[in-house]
Amino acid sequence: MTSTEENGGQAARQNGAVALVVVGGVAAVVGAVYAIALPFVTPAFRGKLGLPFVPATTRQIDMVLQHCRQRGGTFVDLGSGTWLLP
Repeated sequence: MTSTEENGGQAARQNGAVALVVVGGVAAVVGAVYAIALPFVTPAFRGKLGLPFVPATTRQIDMVLQHCRQRGGTFVDLGSGTWLLP
């Protein structure tokens, strides 16, 4: 084997490794975007798939408010947007 053939083989291996890293990076970014967007997209399917609305129980709300009182600061409702508490 000549040195030119050896260099060509090394370059091909390096290119393959770079391509693998690029594909892995793209897959990681796509997976992260999907994981972040999923909670925001799924409420749109409630009407189409018939997913029920399940309100929080009084005990759950009390526990959240108790935690907020212990922590201090401002309380912001990031719920469904109805501003309704049972």
